[in-house]
Amino acid sequence: MTELEQARQGFHGDSLRPDGAVCPCCDRYGKRHRRKLNSGIASSLLWLVRTYHERACNWIDIPRTGPRRVVKSREPDKWAQWEPALAETRPYSYGDETRRGMWRPTEAGIDFVHGRITVPSHGIFYNTRRGVVVFEETQISIQEALGDTFDYGELMAESAEGLYAILSRDDE
Repeated sequence: MTELEQARQGFHGDSLRPDGAVCPCCDRYGKRHRRKLNSGIASSLLWLVRTYHERACNWIDIPRTGPRRVVKSREPDKWAQWEPALAETRPYSYGDETRRGMWRPTEAGIDFVHGRITVPSHGIFYNTRRGVVVFEETQISIQEALGDTFDYGELMAESAEGLYAILSRDDE
């Protein structure tokens, strides 16, 4: 093992510490964060799926049409990073702001919302937004992810507009 490989290996172990670590090769700070697929991620994904189906459109413009709670959060990024990916963002080119913030659920996201599949309950993210290092083996259903915060049956009975109102009300 080369000296660089040893330094990288040591850094990856150190980045698991609660306070993170500084890379001995590039002096950058790095930290791993354990994130749960929580009620915020699950409820906002449920809104996306319902909106996608009811509007029968290909992409949902979250900044313009999403509940404030979803717009202000970073849940959409987590949808895309989860394994399997629960939603995807529309590709856009530099300077094309009309496509920024456009999302749609993946088949896995739709199946998860409808209770047909389970997904990993936790992911270990490196520096929060740079990517997932690993997912835990423990699986979680949409009902478990919503927890006591939301009633799955009540949410599924709502229209997309009703979900919008519920998710906006929780933000106040």
